[in-house]
Amino acid sequence: KILGHAGLHSAKVRTKDQTAFVAIDPKGAIVSVELIAFYEHPEYLPPKGWNQVFVGKNMRAGLKSGQDIPIITGSTLTTERLAQAARIIRGIWQVKFQKKKNGS
Repeated sequence: KILGHAGLHSAKVRTKDQTAFVAIDPKGAIVSVELIAFYEHPEYLPPKGWNQVFVGKNMRAGLKSGQDIPIITGSTLTTERLAQAARIIRGIWQVKFQKKKNGS
């Protein structure tokens, strides 16, 4: 039984990279977004627990930072890259797995 899918996404924040892990349940809702590598100064990290704003966001939910996902002053670029990672991984899931489920 498939419990879900996950993906990694790396992006440059300011001058250094961060890598996010995004887990999605079998119906396409986000289960977890975790920052697993971050090489910028620690002051640019979002506060603990902030990433919970992604949990439960399904395919219909928006993931635009500053609108659907709150940005954090001092961590704006970091939070934007995390929202970007969630959109990309969720989009890959939709193309690769949702269509197969619907018989396309």
